[in-house]
Amino acid sequence: MLILAISLVIEFVNFCIMIFSEWAKVTYICKYVQNDWRLTNRCSEKLIEIMCRVWLQPWGRQLRQYSLLQAYSHSPWKCINNRFITAYFDQEGDGQKQIAPTNLSTQVKEAIARSLGECLEKEQVSLRRKDLSDEFSWACDLETTTHVIMLWHIATTFCEREVPRAQLLQEQIDNFDIAIELSQYLAYLVVYAPRLLPGHPCRTKDVFDCAVSEARKTLRGSFVSMEERIQKLKMDIDNEQCQESIVAQGTRLGMELVNGEEDKGRILKVLADFWADMILYVAPSNNTAAHAKYLTTGGEFVTHVWVLVSHVGITRDPRDGE
Repeated sequence: MLILAISLVIEFVNFCIMIFSEWAKVTYICKYVQNDWRLTNRCSEKLIEIMCRVWLQPWGRQLRQYSLLQAYSHSPWKCINNRFITAYFDQEGDGQKQIAPTNLSTQVKEAIARSLGECLEKEQVSLRRKDLSDEFSWACDLETTTHVIMLWHIATTFCEREVPRAQLLQEQIDNFDIAIELSQYLAYLVVYAPRLLPGHPCRTKDVFDCAVSEARKTLRGSFVSMEERIQKLKMDIDNEQCQESIVAQGTRLGMELVNGEEDKGRILKVLADFWADMILYVAPSNNTAAHAKYLTTGGEFVTHVWVLVSHVGITRDPRDGE
């Protein structure tokens, strides 16, 4: 009896969230203004007025964050992983643990705006940038977009620990922050919102699970600090058995970025531009239902970018398809 009561309460809460979501409000208002009968109906007007007064948790201008090298060893509490809970809530898997979200900064918005300006000139967005030399372009020509995201995410985390901030100028620090925040946000989308990314969600999950497994195999447990994990990755980079793994390739890219260019400012600019391009690359989508689902709980930043690129007619390069 208690379980039935809890189920009914959960269903009622979900129903209220759906009815009073921002997406539902926009839908009702659109139907209201498009129908002459509703425009003259006081009940319809009153209903919309009541709905708009109910304010659910908005997006909040935050970027949720995830770091593979911080969370790979996390295992969910087995007591809450059961069929009853699964019916109502998404279950966390191995390696799934968010870190603190960050506020959407002006620097991130400006970086995306600059990237959007370049995309408008060619009317499409690609993973390849003119300032990515052949030395780094191999890291863009991978099997799926998820592979690219996870590989560059690991490389960005590597650079975060290997490039000393004290020696950087303010502009370089801004580029560093842009790269880190967008890297961890795209990684978050891989883990928690794969339907908003190119490719099938199951394939995205498989790639992520593989990366977690590789990290656990390479690092063999939870090291005390991130610095120890980075050192372990550097030590294992020449291991032939690991060279083709996502973690090893990400480490290799990170080492090439850090050691292959004396001008650290240029490397940080490359990273910032890459991640700004990436958010624009993944945003174009025909999966309206997926974005609508996330709007019911406040939405995601990538949904706002999706609306923007859709409005200006930006598409993904067909040659870069999954």
